[in-house]
Amino acid sequence: NMVDTPGHADFGLEVTRSLSSVQGAILLIDSSQGMQAQTLNVCDKLQANGVTLIPALTKIDLENARPMEVALSVSDLFGFDPDEDVLWTSARSRIGIGELLDRVCRDVPPPTSPLSLLDKDGNDGEAINDILTAKVIDSWFEPKRGVICMVQVMSGELNENDRISVLIDASSEQSTSSSSFSVQEIGLLLPQRVRTGSLTVGMMGYVVAGMRNPREAISGSILVLQDVALQQKKTDSTILDTLFHQQTSTKLASASKTSDSVLFASVHPMQDDENDGNGFDELSAAVERLALNDSGLEVHTTSAGSSSNDSSSSDGGPFLGPGLRVGFQGLLHVEVFRQRLKDEFGLDALVTPPKVPYNIKYLKGKNNLVGKGKDEAIEEEIIEDLSKWPSSGTRYEVFEPMVEVRVMAPMDHAGNVMELIKRKRGETHMTTTPIDERTWLFTSQMPWGE
Repeated sequence: NMVDTPGHADFGLEVTRSLSSVQGAILLIDSSQGMQAQTLNVCDKLQANGVTLIPALTKIDLENARPMEVALSVSDLFGFDPDEDVLWTSARSRIGIGELLDRVCRDVPPPTSPLSLLDKDGNDGEAINDILTAKVIDSWFEPKRGVICMVQVMSGELNENDRISVLIDASSEQSTSSSSFSVQEIGLLLPQRVRTGSLTVGMMGYVVAGMRNPREAISGSILVLQDVALQQKKTDSTILDTLFHQQTSTKLASASKTSDSVLFASVHPMQDDENDGNGFDELSAAVERLALNDSGLEVHTTSAGSSSNDSSSSDGGPFLGPGLRVGFQGLLHVEVFRQRLKDEFGLDALVTPPKVPYNIKYLKGKNNLVGKGKDEAIEEEIIEDLSKWPSSGTRYEVFEPMVEVRVMAPMDHAGNVMELIKRKRGETHMTTTPIDERTWLFTSQMPWGE
C-alpha cells in the first residue's frame, strides 16, 4: 500500500498519521529547487516514528536541475551517502523508477504481527494471532453507505458478515462501542475499490459496516469481533488488553489524538430567513463529519451572549449568535476548511479572525477580584478576547505563547529575512545554518501572535 502525504506545514498532522501506518517512506526532493522547509518537518516526523527512509531526487531531467548539489546538501543534513543512498529519478523521463521500487522491496520491512506476546502463564501465545485486531487508519463519510473505514489488519482475519465492535480504550470502563456492526463489504483500494470479501494479516483495505456516527470510527481505534469484545466486558481478558495497548501505545495513538492547534477561530453559520434557527445545527453536523477525517480540527461549542470567563468558550455575542470554536493547524487549514464546508455541504460559514490565548497571572492586591459575583480572587486565567481583558486598576502579568520558527530562504535575502524576524520580536536565540551554497536556514523563537 502506498500513501501520498501533503507537504504543507498546515497538514503536518495528516503526515504524522500517514507515517504512523507505514513501515517505510520515500522522501522526494525536487532537484531544481533543493531542500524545502516542509522537507525538514517531514524528516523530523520520520525520525520520531522510526520509519525507514529512502531519499530520492526528482526532476533531474530539467535544465535547471542541480542533483549533485542537492544530493550533497541532503547527505550533510541527514547523514546519507550521496553515491549509495540518494537515488536520482525522473517520472517524466522514466529514469530510476525501477531502482527506486527495488530499493523499497529491499529496505522496507514487512508489517509486524503480535506473535511475540505471552499469555498469563508465560507461554508462547500463538493463538493471539487468530484474534482479530484491525486498527482504523482513516475514515470518511458517504451519505448512502455511512462511514467508510480504511483499516490495517494487525492480527487475525476480517471477513464479510462478521459482527465487529470498536475498541476505544481497553483500560476504561467504556472500552467498547455500545453498538456492534455487521461487515457489509470489504476490499482493497487500487486506487479504485476492489471487493475481496476478506482481509488478512498485514493487509490494508476499506470496510463498510453500516456505521452512521462519524465518532464511532476515530483514527487509532481498534476493530475486534463482537464475541471477543463481550468476553472483554465479562472477564479480565489480559490478552485483549495487551493487544490493545500494544497497538495504541505505538506512534498511531499519538498521531490520532488531536494535536495542539496553532490558532483558534470562531465559526458561525450565515443566518437567513429560510434556515433561521437551523443554521447552527447544520453547521455542527457538517463540522462533525469534517472532523472525522481531519483530526487537526479541535471543535468546541460556543454560546451567544455568554458571560462566562471560561477560556474554552468564545461566544459570538448578540450579532453572530451561537457558533463553534475551532482550532486549526494554520491559515491555509482555515481556508481549506471553509472551502470544504461550501463544496461538500453547501454551507457558507463566517470565520472570525484567529485569536491567540494569553495567560494572565494576577498579582496580589485588593482589586484583583475579577468578574461579577465572585467571592475569591482569580490567580491565573487564559484570555483570548479583548473584552475580557483586566481593567486598568488591576495588577497583573501577561505571558504570551512562544513558538520556534524555522525559515528557509536564499542566501541573497538573508538580510531581509533577519530584519523581518527582528520586527516580529524574534531576535532572541536566532541561529543561522547553511543548507547549501544558495540556501540558509534561520531558526528563532518568536511570539505566537506574530
